[in-house]
Amino acid sequence: MIPKEKAKELVEKYYKKVYPVKAFSSTGLYEAKEKAVKAALICVDEVLLILYHNSAINGYRINYWQEVKQEIEKL
Repeated sequence: MIPKEKAKELVEKYYKKVYPVKAFSSTGLYEAKEKAVKAALICVDEVLLILYHNSAINGYRINYWQEVKQEIEKL
């Protein structure tokens, strides 16, 4: 999966948890998306932290997750 797809997948997973019902205002939708993006960024930061501790064997994975983080920040 390319980083852009992974970024969207993560944000969508968190969005469904933050905002499971779409019966509220557009302000609520915007706030839910912001929360989902923040949660996805926290997730990616945790993955990167783990990979950094084992950077000798995870160099390419670090690059992938850094790209995922950049894509999430664009959403």
